[in-house]
Amino acid sequence: MTTSDDVVKWVSALSDDQAGVFTFSSCVCLSDMYGDGDTKLVVAHIGSSKFNLRLKVIKGVTVVGECALAEMPTAVVSFYNEKFPRKSTKRIQATLPAIGVASGSFIRVYKNLKPFYQYNTPSAPVHSVEQEAWTKTAAKQLTHDQLFIVIQNLANEISSKLLTPMSRTLLTMKPEERPAFIDYYAVPKYMNNFRNPDRHSHLFILLNVDFKVHELGLL
Repeated sequence: MTTSDDVVKWVSALSDDQAGVFTFSSCVCLSDMYGDGDTKLVVAHIGSSKFNLRLKVIKGVTVVGECALAEMPTAVVSFYNEKFPRKSTKRIQATLPAIGVASGSFIRVYKNLKPFYQYNTPSAPVHSVEQEAWTKTAAKQLTHDQLFIVIQNLANEISSKLLTPMSRTLLTMKPEERPAFIDYYAVPKYMNNFRNPDRHSHLFILLNVDFKVHELGLL
């Protein structure tokens, strides 16, 4: 006899084993993107390389909109940055929501999946082991495989979240894609400006934006 405890209490509203979406928990949010009253899923898709970073809007199991991301995202939030008085009631009404994406050293804001504005954020110290590994690779003192092993071991030791976006991207790439990626970035142009955007600053800014939205009662 089946008891009430054996009955599944939760219904899976959406399940797609072949969605092909790879992201982090901080890179997912819900938003009424088009102001039609239908809340959609917004995902910063990490992909498998720097060439497949996308901001996707999903309705049900269908991607209804997307745009390219310039750098590896670390957080996403939906918020209202503009408001205007409604003529009939003279009450303040929000416009279409914007999507804030923390990526690289920037907070980038998109409106209707189009770049709206961006601003730079403070940098955090780059781990000495990571800095040395990339510098030695640029000087041809480490091979591609040796660099990957160093970065992978460091990620296991201190968490990949504390690495630079460049190293985090490297860890997500397929083996055959790594040499071209490393050769492109392991050069003086990038090594002389090796920075680690402060992920905590990203999250602090985005969470404060989200807090202000709720404080104004716009959600």
